[in-house]
Amino acid sequence: MRYLSQFAANRCEQAKELVCRCRCGGLLHGAKRIADGGDFSQLPDDDPHYRPSLTPKQALKMLRRAYSSVQMGPGWGTDAWHESLRILAAAQKKVQESSK
Repeated sequence: MRYLSQFAANRCEQAKELVCRCRCGGLLHGAKRIADGGDFSQLPDDDPHYRPSLTPKQALKMLRRAYSSVQMGPGWGTDAWHESLRILAAAQKKVQESSK
């Protein structure tokens, strides 16, 4: 069984739509057990909204993609973009160090 995406699980938990569209069949629709945008790996493994935590490899992949997207984004060269790159680089370093 595939896990729900973070987006789909969050939409159901927070009742962003009137009708449940996930595998819980409406039993957990709007339960709000996890904060909006929260970590669904805290739920029990057999919960329909459970989603495992990212592995360090997955986290690095996401950070690298974000880093390259920021470099190519509109308005590149402004101070805000440089700050974003600094934050992403620090996060990449932290994930790499923790996975060793």
